[in-house]
Amino acid sequence: PSKDLAVAINKVKLWMRFVLRRFARRYFGGIFLGSFYLALLSGLLSIRMGKKGETLARKTIIGIIDKTGEMAISINRLASLARSKLKIVNLSNLKRLYRRDVEFKASIDKFMDDFGHRGPAEFDVASINWREDHDLIYRIIATARDSKEYSVDRAGVVRNVLASARPFERFMLKTFVPRLEVLIPLRENGKHFYLKATAKTKDQLLVIGERLVKRGYIEGPRDVFFLTLRDLEGIRNAGHTKKKVVESISQRKKQWYEYRRAEVPDIIYESGERITAKVQESNVLCGEPLSSGKVKAKARIIADFSQIHRLKQGEILITHHADPGWTPLFTIASGLIIEVGGVICHAAMVARELGIPALSITGATSLIRNGSIIELDADMGQVVLP
Repeated sequence: PSKDLAVAINKVKLWMRFVLRRFARRYFGGIFLGSFYLALLSGLLSIRMGKKGETLARKTIIGIIDKTGEMAISINRLASLARSKLKIVNLSNLKRLYRRDVEFKASIDKFMDDFGHRGPAEFDVASINWREDHDLIYRIIATARDSKEYSVDRAGVVRNVLASARPFERFMLKTFVPRLEVLIPLRENGKHFYLKATAKTKDQLLVIGERLVKRGYIEGPRDVFFLTLRDLEGIRNAGHTKKKVVESISQRKKQWYEYRRAEVPDIIYESGERITAKVQESNVLCGEPLSSGKVKAKARIIADFSQIHRLKQGEILITHHADPGWTPLFTIASGLIIEVGGVICHAAMVARELGIPALSITGATSLIRNGSIIELDADMGQVVLP
């Protein structure tokens, strides 16, 4: 990254053009192909087999590991390595282990090389990624300290799926499975490299932020994310005073905090009409199946990524939504329930790949009691409460 403001701004523009115009068009053009084939297979099988056909189609994805799945499995293996070297796996001990143990340090460094540009809320260029804050990874490792090392026999899964089907359904499965194995990973692999390219822009913006701190325009480097490219050009051309920049950032920070507290409706129409689904209490909650399988375990509601340490091995993770930064928790949880997201959301894709039952249920965090034992049936699309 350049420290010269004029050069730095041009670099940001160059990377944004590359990411948004060249890369993103190709990436977004192919991400739904795998989902289309899965939906088509699910529809065809459901005509012949009903809900069992839909469940069978979702099982064909188990063990197809993409870059986001690789990231989750890598953290699972780091947890296994830490467990073999430490009696107590916690944040402070992991930091010491990194400084003193050559093997663990090399493994963490390799993870950062491969996935350091990822993290929670990763589509937001201002969010903190794994590379910027190693503690984020250490906390997940500490949360995963009791987890078993992840392993799925993909070939065995396919054999079982084919064995459970009748001749015509088996023909369709043999036709679709090779295509799914090629196309399904595009959803997450494309985004992985999209974010890697975006990280170049982020690195340059942070260098600009450091320069603006020294010149007295902003208080901290990350305040640069509250400025637009036009603002930066105004500073470069001496058209923006320090007072104007400080006032703009202050106002935008207030708006940002207000947006974070806002309750987002399920649907917003072009007319401005907003629709939010009504939540009704019941002993049996119905939702949209995202994966397949059944599990009975303790419910663990996690409202924010900072609370991930509350999740214990084998519990059912319940949250509002789960972006790719949350997927390392899927090797810890025995099941997943989200309030927002459908069959093509990141959480659903990775849950199917890793083979954990998953559902989308509106209002789940308010309808399910934290710590209660619940039965999650992702085949039928329901949760039975105590």
